[in-house]
This record gives sequence, structure tokens and C-alpha cells, in this order.
Amino acid sequence: MELFVLVGCFLLLLVMGFPIAFNMILSSSMYLLVGGYPQLLVVQRMFEGMNGFSLLSVPFFVLTGQFLLKGHLLEALIDFVNAFIGHVRGALALVTVGTCLFMGAIVGLALASV
Repeated sequence: MELFVLVGCFLLLLVMGFPIAFNMILSSSMYLLVGGYPQLLVVQRMFEGMNGFSLLSVPFFVLTGQFLLKGHLLEALIDFVNAFIGHVRGALALVTVGTCLFMGAIVGLALASV
């Protein structure tokens, strides 16, 4: 029953032209109201979801991106990668992947270098 309310509310609001963010908020709110979940449990679960250590890195990741953008270091990195592989066919895609590889190595993302 709750799943039908969630999907139905989501599709109805989508057809009505609501923005996706408000659509998801309203649909999940209707799901919680129809499901009969205790309000204290909902608030507690929301806090537990946001209390994770992994979410601490998101503002620093955005801040690093702003430093690279405003300091024109990102353009220098693109030019550096373009100097190596800019002469081959499909260079735009290769330069993009190469720049992302270097960016991942700069910010310490281990999976970006694999």
C-alpha cells in the first residue's frame, strides 16, 4: 500500500510539473504519513543518516574544487594533459578522462587512479 502511495504521488507531482527536489520531499513525506511511522523514529533515522563521518568530506571536496577553479590551476592541468594526448583522435574525451584522473589523485580519491 505504501509503495503505491509513494510511486503514485511521485508520478502525479511529476506530471503536475513540480521540481524533482520538492517532488521527492513530498512523496517521501506522504509515504511516511500513510505508513504510520512514529515521528520520533523518522527524525532519529534522519539524524543517523546525516551523522556519518563520510559526509564530512563533501564541503572540503567542494572547497578544493573552488580553489582549483578560482586559482586557474584546473586550466593549467587541462593544458598539461592536452599537451600529452591532445594530438590523437578523440582527444577531448581522453583529455577529460586524464584530467579527472589527475584530479582524483590530487584530492586523494584512490579509485580514480585505478
